[in-house]
Amino acid sequence: MEPVGLIGLGNVGGRMARSLLDAGVELHVHDVDQEASAAVREAGAVGHDTASDLARAVPIVLLSLPNADIVDRVVLGPGGVLEAMAAGSILVDMSTNRPDRTLALLARATERAVRTLDAPISFGGRGMIVFAGGDPADYAEVAPIFDVVAFRHYHVGDHGQGQYVKLIQNLLSGIAIGAAAEAVAFGQRAGVDLDRMLEALRWTGAYSGALAGSRRMVDRDYGSSRTLGMHVKDLGYVLAMAEQLGATMPFAERVHDVFRGVYENGDPGWTQAAVIEWFDPVTPASAP
Repeated sequence: MEPVGLIGLGNVGGRMARSLLDAGVELHVHDVDQEASAAVREAGAVGHDTASDLARAVPIVLLSLPNADIVDRVVLGPGGVLEAMAAGSILVDMSTNRPDRTLALLARATERAVRTLDAPISFGGRGMIVFAGGDPADYAEVAPIFDVVAFRHYHVGDHGQGQYVKLIQNLLSGIAIGAAAEAVAFGQRAGVDLDRMLEALRWTGAYSGALAGSRRMVDRDYGSSRTLGMHVKDLGYVLAMAEQLGATMPFAERVHDVFRGVYENGDPGWTQAAVIEWFDPVTPASAP
């Protein structure tokens, strides 16, 4: 496998880095967090002080960044990745991004003969799942990397379609989490035994992964992985694209309001389990 560059070594990027190194891939990395970068370098990666230095060193660059604005700044800004990439190389955005921003990036990359894939990551019960959009030949070329970092990967369509599938997945999971939180809070008020309820519902069509994970809601175990804030961001992307498409999405709007209300009044480190605070608050993060 050719050398691979990875920009962004957070929760997702760090996992990908470890998988690639374990597979013996020559990995080049960059992150503004020097501590995160140092840990991966100690594990065998080649570190670069700037994203552009990394982009000059490898034929394939992976991005794992927090949001669309950061992707644009790293890739399209002065001294950015795109200026440094060689013609014919491939830029793979594995961040969750807005599809319209993905297409704008594609246009700029095409001007420089740089190929792109949008390949955001989700998580399933057995690991990472990649939804890739772009040219099928480019997908086939990058597929060996996806084989290493993901449990499953799918080519879902043209450029931007990977991001749409990821946003749809986040919309569905957000609605499911919100419904689970509301149901659990309702059951608690009624005095229902949660464990017995979950066992009874397990074999019904109402059961879901969100409901299966509701014990953390009951225990008020909200973790510290900041996934609630990420979900707020992604639901915002859903609504922005819905406005462009002229789509009516009342469930998305309401779930976004609930998630954002808890996030803005709570701890920025919380996971989505904290959504139960909207319905049954026990902390200052209460909501109407």
